[in-house]
Amino acid sequence: MLKNKNDKDWTDITVQSYLLICQKYSYTARINMIVEMLKYLYNIQEWSEFEPKLLNNSPFESWLIDKQIEWMEGKDIDFHEIYEGILEYGDFSAEEKRLFELGGIEERLWGIFLAITDPGNENNIKYD
Repeated sequence: MLKNKNDKDWTDITVQSYLLICQKYSYTARINMIVEMLKYLYNIQEWSEFEPKLLNNSPFESWLIDKQIEWMEGKDIDFHEIYEGILEYGDFSAEEKRLFELGGIEERLWGIFLAITDPGNENNIKYD
């Protein structure tokens, strides 16, 4: 799924994810919290195998920051690539991976990127 910050064809999952992240994190949402935000969106109590602290100061975190910069510049972001990066970086159980894929992971990632860069909802994102 290729999207940029100017796309307005939000899906229900994207809108729901955006609103939930804004409600919980508001202006404190940061790209390095992406795995924590996924945990919240999927209502996962504890990761089976993943250790989120490993994200800090990692090459993966730098890559995510680069993707966020591209997003903020209005460039298209491939949310499937972001998902693949998360899977490559982290150790997730088969059950967690299945939950991601059945639960619209790319749309949720789009909502997270929107929430990080527009916590004040200047885009007026809401349910129709």
